[in-house]
Amino acid sequence: MAYKVVPFSQTDNVSGELQRIIDSEAVGGYKYISHEYSDKLRPGKAGCFGIGAEPNTTVHVGFVVFRKIRLNEILFYVRYQVVSGHLSRNHFGVVMLMSILRSRNKPKTDLKQK
Repeated sequence: MAYKVVPFSQTDNVSGELQRIIDSEAVGGYKYISHEYSDKLRPGKAGCFGIGAEPNTTVHVGFVVFRKIRLNEILFYVRYQVVSGHLSRNHFGVVMLMSILRSRNKPKTDLKQK
């Protein structure tokens, strides 16, 4: 399984930013798994004889975790939609998916054999 971790930037509109990241990764075939937060210690500065010294600070870092969608998950979802009546068997997306699956499952023939 392929996983992907995307940094989550700090913003005032947290839900909007999270939705934007999820939507952009979904186009690439990734499914949202979770979002995680971690604390990172940023070292301070000693300064010159204590003048201009800065203490250590804690920075909160966010990550969004995605997993690559497998073909069988897509097929299961489409079959569920067809069986439950939410999607017609003649729907363009279903027809295209089924034709792709049929072409992937065809046995490979060696063109060199006569």
